[in-house]
Amino acid sequence: MILVSLPSTPSGISAVSSRTVSPRHRPLAVFPTLITVISDRVIAGGFMYLGFVVPAYSYAYFAPTIIRSFGYSAVRTQLLSVPPWAVSFVFAMLIATFSDLAKHRFLFVILPLLVALAGFSTLLGVVGDHKAQYGALFLAVSGVYSAMPVIVCWFNSNRKSTVFMISITQADNWHTH
Repeated sequence: MILVSLPSTPSGISAVSSRTVSPRHRPLAVFPTLITVISDRVIAGGFMYLGFVVPAYSYAYFAPTIIRSFGYSAVRTQLLSVPPWAVSFVFAMLIATFSDLAKHRFLFVILPLLVALAGFSTLLGVVGDHKAQYGALFLAVSGVYSAMPVIVCWFNSNRKSTVFMISITQADNWHTH
């Protein structure tokens, strides 16, 4: 492992190179940053992502509990919690690939959303049928974890959103002009 020194305290590079790579320490301008953060696009993007993060973490924390309620041992429960993740990975890769090939995001958010909705609805509606509930876990996790990366890509590649994100990173330059 190599630990390099900071650009402000270099060893082995010239003073000119050090000034070139050394970060500028300026205070962050509050007004442009605030305008960016409270924009409707940033807020909408945050709620879209939050709408998937909550069920994703809910699944991650409660899937073993749901599977354990089927009457399995702790070891068997852990083993049975893996296949839904594996299926979710394959589904997410397919959604991402087709979304990139189609150069379209909206439908590739809606499709996994409907899959997740079917999974969570089945979990809520079916009582006592452990096979149906276990199958619903596959749908829920596949839908939720497939839509989240597409939402992030959609939000970040949106032209207006990119302008807003650039303005956040450049906000510290505003007060100098």
